[in-house]
Amino acid sequence: MERVADIFQELHRQVESLKRQAAKAERYKNFKAEIKELSLQLFAVKIKVSGAAKNYRAGTQEQTQKKTKWSTRYATFENQLSNSILK
Repeated sequence: MERVADIFQELHRQVESLKRQAAKAERYKNFKAEIKELSLQLFAVKIKVSGAAKNYRAGTQEQTQKKTKWSTRYATFENQLSNSILK
């Protein structure tokens, strides 16, 4: 009878150990899923930021071209005005 009690006690200890291992495995599985979800979200944010940066660069380039155009026109008009005054 004592042997049966020892076996029962050992089995109970092993079952408890397996329960702890199963709980750890479940937490790991949940963490892994959360990491995957966060990685996908990060990838989406990187794509959005990349697109926004591209649009910003294009807008900046366009504004620089407009500024150059208007600076040239201003210089031309200023020269014409100076020439008109000198005549």
